[in-house]
Amino acid sequence: HPSVIPGRAAPPGPPLSIDNDNSTAFEIVGILDSRSIRRRIDYFVAYRNQPISERSWIRYEDLPVSVHSLLRTFHSQYPDKPRPSKLPL
Repeated sequence: HPSVIPGRAAPPGPPLSIDNDNSTAFEIVGILDSRSIRRRIDYFVAYRNQPISERSWIRYEDLPVSVHSLLRTFHSQYPDKPRPSKLPL
């Protein structure tokens, strides 16, 4: 985004990764909650170098395999929270 001070460059943004479908994605660094909606499981996630306002609900099916260790940690701390039956523990 442009700097608010004329002549000064804006600081670089957070590191990004590119998914297989060429969309931009932020690195997930925390699983904060889970919910069940009509047999679907969603996770409330936090992203690296992003403000709290950018946290969002993500469907389990859309989470990268790289966050499965975060899911296991979350469910070991909160065993009564909704989780998919196919989640390997």
